[in-house]
Formats: sequence, structure tokens, C-alpha cells
Amino acid sequence: MKELWIRATIKGNTGTFETFFHQYQRIRSSVRKSHVQIYGDFSVGSGAMAPKYEAAQRSIKMLDEGLYVDNKIMPVYALKLKVAKSNETAIRTKAQRDLQVLLEGRGIVDRLMEKLVREATADQPHLRSTVSGTRLGLSEDIFPCYMELLNEFHTHCFGLEHEYLIHQYYKLANICVLRLDTSQLLLQLRSLCLPYKSAVFSRVL
Repeated sequence: MKELWIRATIKGNTGTFETFFHQYQRIRSSVRKSHVQIYGDFSVGSGAMAPKYEAAQRSIKMLDEGLYVDNKIMPVYALKLKVAKSNETAIRTKAQRDLQVLLEGRGIVDRLMEKLVREATADQPHLRSTVSGTRLGLSEDIFPCYMELLNEFHTHCFGLEHEYLIHQYYKLANICVLRLDTSQLLLQLRSLCLPYKSAVFSRVL
């Protein structure tokens, strides 16, 4: 992603006015390996590319440990660090409880995504491993399908407050890249998500 952006900047038309959005529009479908926040979401606006995550969820450099912690595991790492380093029993106990709730919640949404993939590949089960385990190349024509799936997922399942789920949105994009029939998945999304959503007690995953 970074290399594509640098090339786009260098090759920009001299003397013309090009905004960040123009660059984004030009390189968006060329991204194959990196994960631009919401995988494949072309929109630039409130909540689309920059959800309001709490500072504790961001990737940070732990200066005292000399470690760089990826934002996907940051909440888990922060709680484990609190458990290990806290001298107060009450704080340590709460951190242990919060960690257990967080890990249970992540396990629940992992199972939900597996369920959605199984539903989407009901007629073509041989594609399940591809949908779940591969970030397929994008093309612009898949985005109406992808945005419909993503919007319904946000409405009936989980919203943008859960950064952990953003790392799994590529599975929804893959469903559209492979031209799988999404009609049944869209119809059943509310009922499929309800038991999983009600079982998650962590405020942020």
C-alpha cells in the first residue's frame, strides 16, 4: 500500500491540484497485500476509514518493554501487562476478568464469521478455505456487493467500535470477489448474528 501511494505521488501531474481523496481513488483497487483499515472500503468519511477507537486500542511502542504491539493484539497485551505488573489485588483481579471476557468475545465473533462463511459457501463448500484464509485481489465492480454486506453486518451484527472485526472484513470482500450468491446470507444475517451478538459482553473487542 505504502509503495503504491509513493509511486502515485511521484507520478502525480505537475501543476495540478490533487487531493488525498483523488490519490485514494486511483490506487484503491491496486492494493493486494496490505489491509487498509476496512478492507476494500472506498468511502472516505465519518466512520468509514477512521472509526473512533480509544487510544488504548492503537498500536503503540511499549518503551519500557522495548516492544511494538500490533493494534489487533493491543487490548489483550495491555490487560496481560496489567495483570503481570499490578501490585493491587483489585486492579489485577479486574484485569483478569476483563481479559477473560475479551478473549471469550473474540472467540464468539470468530465463530460468527465462520458461520457466515459457511452460509455464503453452502452451494460451493470447496471455496470455504479460500474465503476464510486468503485476501483475494479486488476490482471496483465488487464494491456494491461488498458495501451491501458490510452495511448489513454493521446494522445487524457488530459496528465499527470493534477493531478486531475489521481484520476479518476481507472475508466479506472475498464473498463478493468470488461472485457467491449473497441473497440468502443477507436475508438471514439478523437471525444468524443475534445469538452471537447477545453473547458478547466485552465493550470493545
